[in-house]
Amino acid sequence: MLDALNYFFEQRKFTRFWFSFGGRISRWPFLLGLLGLFVAFSTFTAVLIPLLYSISPVLMLLVYPFIGIFMWSFFTLKIKRWHDMDRSGFYVLLNLIPAFGVFFFLAILVIPGTLGKNRFG
Repeated sequence: MLDALNYFFEQRKFTRFWFSFGGRISRWPFLLGLLGLFVAFSTFTAVLIPLLYSISPVLMLLVYPFIGIFMWSFFTLKIKRWHDMDRSGFYVLLNLIPAFGVFFFLAILVIPGTLGKNRFG
């Protein structure tokens, strides 16, 4: 757990962790990243959306770029997790299959990454 926190806070820069497709992350940083996205998105939907709507419904158009940022970060985390298992980032597209998407998402939570170096880092 401490290694995951060290990785999350010290070894990588904030923007590289959230927005870059390169590299790989193990299960703990992935879970911490998901938790961070969940907290940020929950706060965003509970506070910012009602505030913007109360000012003017037209300001709701500002919500879409934020949702895009959250989706981008979510996909980068999943791609890096696939990289940790020595698989291509295109495996993220398996989540789009309705019946199997949950299975593949659970797989990246459970399956450990490869030990040592692999072709992604």
